[in-house]
Formats: sequence, C-alpha cells, structure tokens
Amino acid sequence: MSEKKCVCGHELESRGYQVLELHGESLLKDYMDVELWVCPRCGRIAFFMREKDRKDRYRAECGGRTDEELSALLESPDAPALLRDAAREVLDSRAEWKAADFSPAFSAAGPTISRAKISRPSSEPAP
Repeated sequence: MSEKKCVCGHELESRGYQVLELHGESLLKDYMDVELWVCPRCGRIAFFMREKDRKDRYRAECGGRTDEELSALLESPDAPALLRDAAREVLDSRAEWKAADFSPAFSAAGPTISRAKISRPSSEPAP
C-alpha cells in the first residue's frame, strides 16, 4: 500500500528513482535524485526527494535549533516523522556530548590528573 495520495484521492504508484536535471538562471546545471510517482487514474506525475536526502536536510536543519525548539518539534503532531526523528537524534547526540564533556573526573581520593609522558633523547640527562 502506497503512503502517497494524488490530489484526485487515489494512491500514487512508485515508478522508481530518476535523476532530475534542473536548469536555473546560472549556466551551470544542477541535478537531484528523485522518486517518480504516477497516479494510475488521472495520470498526474509527482517527484519526491529521496528519503536519505530528506533525512540529511532535516538533520542539518535541526543542528541549528536550540534544545527547546527541538523538544517542541518532538511534541508537534504536524511535524513530519522524519523531522521528529532528526530532532530526536540531535537531542540525543547533544545529551551524550554533554554527559561526556561534564563527566566528573574525580575519584574517592580526589581529582585525577593525568600527565603525558614526555620522552627525552638518550643523550640528554634526566632532571
């Protein structure tokens, strides 16, 4: 069963992926990978971005939002599922980063200080 509906109300049928060539105002061509969908009833054709590209776009969009904005997205019934997933991933990665960054470097005996061992050439006397 298709998840996409035509404006006429019938389900769209996927016809696979195509490379769409875009011509803008510049002399350079741009290309986009799209999934082609066709309505068997009215013949309407629709192009949709690949799911992977949409996920990447949503992750980039969520990266610039605050934790409060991302939390609001998670609660929004109007937000697309892929956008909510991206918001959850960004919040989770931020939580992991914060936990790793602020983890206590203390033991029961007090703070732990690690020092890098510096090797000296053998001809130099040790202090």
